[in-house]
Amino acid sequence: MSYTVAAEGVERFGFKPHGWGRRDYLRAYVGPSWEDFIGVFDEMKKTRLPSSWSWTLFFFPVIWLAYRRRYTWAIAVFVAMTLVRHFLSGWWSFGVPLAIAWFLGTFGRAIYVRSALDQIDAILALTPDQHQRVIRIQAKGGVSEKPVMIVLIAVLVIWLLAVFVAAGRF
Repeated sequence: MSYTVAAEGVERFGFKPHGWGRRDYLRAYVGPSWEDFIGVFDEMKKTRLPSSWSWTLFFFPVIWLAYRRRYTWAIAVFVAMTLVRHFLSGWWSFGVPLAIAWFLGTFGRAIYVRSALDQIDAILALTPDQHQRVIRIQAKGGVSEKPVMIVLIAVLVIWLLAVFVAAGRF
């Protein structure tokens, strides 16, 4: 990629890449709402896994994980919650998914920041050119609306199928 493309990517954030620290790279990686993650980043200097409550992660963990491009985690959480609800009965079918949601609501941002920093460190180690670093970090991180739409459409289709099966029309 050319210097012009790299400069345009850097200018979007409104600061120069010379003398960047991990906080600046995290800002480039996270993209929208990066301010929500800086507090977690600062707390990581004191403790390895700080807690930072997220209502979005608590109520919509699969959608949040897909939006933040954590597809493997999104699939794992979806499968775990679905299997638990299907195979366990009584309180367990409600309690275990609630515990998973609580864990993600409490520690999800910290897990995301730790994962982001690991990816940033890998990019920094492999890419000597500053502008290429920024481009690769932005490409690796950020958000994606497409998986969110896919998840919402899949949930709607599954719900409609359940309604039709329950009504005996399918």
